Amino acid sequence: MNFGGIHFFVSLLLLAGCVCVTVSMLYLGYLITLLLRTVLYKARYSVAEKNWIQGSGPAPQDVLSRPSWHCRNGQLAKKFFIVCMAFLSLIYVYQRSQWMRNGNAYYEAREYWVVGQVVNYHRMVLGQYLHPENPMHYPYTLFLKAVYRMGVKYLPENDGERYVWMNQWFLYHYTRKKDRPYFVTDKRYEPKMVTLLDACWSSLEGMASNEYQDKRMIRQYALGYPNLASYYSILQSHYTGKLFGGGTLRRKDPVLMGKLYELFVWLDNVESVWAENGYEDEVKGRYSWVSACRQDALMNILQNLSLSLAITGEFRCDHPLVERLYEEYLNAMSDDPERNTFLQYKKRNVKQAKLLYKSAVYGAIGSSGYYLLKHMCGREFPEEKYVVVSRQGHSCNFKTKRSIEFVYREELMNIIEAAR
Repeated sequence: MNFGGIHFFVSLLLLAGCVCVTVSMLYLGYLITLLLRTVLYKARYSVAEKNWIQGSGPAPQDVLSRPSWHCRNGQLAKKFFIVCMAFLSLIYVYQRSQWMRNGNAYYEAREYWVVGQVVNYHRMVLGQYLHPENPMHYPYTLFLKAVYRMGVKYLPENDGERYVWMNQWFLYHYTRKKDRPYFVTDKRYEPKMVTLLDACWSSLEGMASNEYQDKRMIRQYALGYPNLASYYSILQSHYTGKLFGGGTLRRKDPVLMGKLYELFVWLDNVESVWAENGYEDEVKGRYSWVSACRQDALMNILQNLSLSLAITGEFRCDHPLVERLYEEYLNAMSDDPERNTFLQYKKRNVKQAKLLYKSAVYGAIGSSGYYLLKHMCGREFPEEKYVVVSRQGHSCNFKTKRSIEFVYREELMNIIEAAR
């Protein structure tokens, strides 16, 4: 195990600060619990006392015990601290054993990465239940920002690792559940959302366009990229000033469509990275949600790009993007797990796999792709085999031709006129 010099001691100080924050939050939670118990006791005491005075119940002190405030015990905080320190030290030692080996690079930066991973663990736990901007996240976010600023100084500008840090520590907490910043709405321009999307794009571009000196970071990039790409592709309409109803505006914007095309290329490259580095079995098994996110993002991107081709008058049935879109529909609707990533994901999370599948294939944007391929190009679609969703309780039908022509009337106007 390697040693990052003075940075090792700096990282230990940061870790100790994180422990103090955790202990303080646990202790505060304990005090709040005691306060609530006291309030409840007083309410119950008042009711019991009233009943006793009226002769309809025993004396309140005979049936109720006053909660004791053990917080006055000076040993309690010490016990909290010791338990937290021991637990977080185990996580820290594990991270060091993984990231300070001889095969790693940038050991000064790696000291900060290790402690940042421990701090980020707190955010991951909180994120299971709380929005990423909940005040309980705030102290850990501050710690991570400090760790990030200190650590990336020891990474080259042209190394993709700095963007992996950004994605894992800051962006993933939004993208994991498709959360948006507090108070962001769907019907107006939201600077906070645009700032977040800019950060997403910066990381998407940085991770895909740079080399990695530390080969272990390639795995972090390859497994984290599809989820970030899915988030960006779905919410990109916020750049137009509104999420719902902004799809046509973004499909008319060559800059936004250009970014989607770049993202399409990078997502293909990610699959190549899986194959080159032997991650395919993991992606099909333990991390099947990664390949499902990639499939969802690919279909969303190709559907939007195909509609943008219709706007610009470049749509044709033998266009490479249109051909690729048809291929992705066949993959998504296949009963072969080797082709259908939604089917792979179903083994681990049935509910989410169904949601992704129905949105990508049968949702409004999914039906637009079907319309282009079926009605404009005469492509045959396979029958729904109900391997991802069940027959019972699920209606798997594409939107009608009339409804698609109404919803996407501006996009389809040129090719409908040409077809007449």
